[in-house]
Order: sequence, then C-alpha cells, then structure tokens
Amino acid sequence: VIRGFLYGRFIEIDAMGIEISYQVVIEKLNIGVPVYKLIEILGDLINNAVEALISDAFGKKMHVVIMETDKFYLEVRNESPYIAYDMLGNFFNKGYSRKGENRGLGLYNVKCICEEYDLKVSPECKEIDGTNWLSFKIWKKK
Repeated sequence: VIRGFLYGRFIEIDAMGIEISYQVVIEKLNIGVPVYKLIEILGDLINNAVEALISDAFGKKMHVVIMETDKFYLEVRNESPYIAYDMLGNFFNKGYSRKGENRGLGLYNVKCICEEYDLKVSPECKEIDGTNWLSFKIWKKK
C-alpha cells in the first residue's frame, strides 16, 4: 500500500519538474502504527516539500527514505534556504505557516500522529554536498 501511494505521488511530482530520489526498504512494517496513518504522515510531509519547492526558486529536488529493518526510520527532505533552528519548532504549531493565512495544519497533524503512536519527529536544516536541505525525520525503535 505504501509503495503504491509513493509511486502515484512520485509520478505527479516528476510531472511538476521536481527531481525526486528515494530509498524504500520495508520488511514487515510491524511498528504498531496503522498503514493509513503512515500514509497520512507521508502525504503531509511530501505535500509540504512539494509546495515549498514549487513556491521557492531555491531548488527542485526532494528525497524520501523509509527504512524498516531493526528500527523504523522515515525522512522527507527538500532543497531549501537555511532556516534557523529556533524557527523549525514553530512548524509543528497549529496554524503556523510560512505560506499564508488559513494554513498550518499538516505538520501539526504529523506531530499529533507521532505523539499518539510514540514516534519521534525532528526537523532540521542540513547541508549535503554544498546544498541546504530542510529535513523532517521520524523514527521508532522496535
């Protein structure tokens, strides 16, 4: 189900001119989180990355990782201007958005799902090969 969801989204994203790379390694996906909730998290993170890449001339690349082996790890990142660490935490506040009024529910929703299922979530800006990326990581130890 997750691979099918990602395949459909990746086709849409590619048609928008966004270069997407990914790594998906799923063994049994036995982490105590319903698949539909994982898809909801992925959808919100991917939608945010796509909106940022479309509205910003900074970059047109995103990367998605889902690893489920001895632990669960998910990351969605996109090229981005640098965002100060103290601002990153605001992304999870209900109603906070850098994209305009009447927005700011997606990452709040991600935070709520993570809290409900004992997942850890962390945003960060990181430099990879001289390019800044905005990354959202979610993980759970088994």
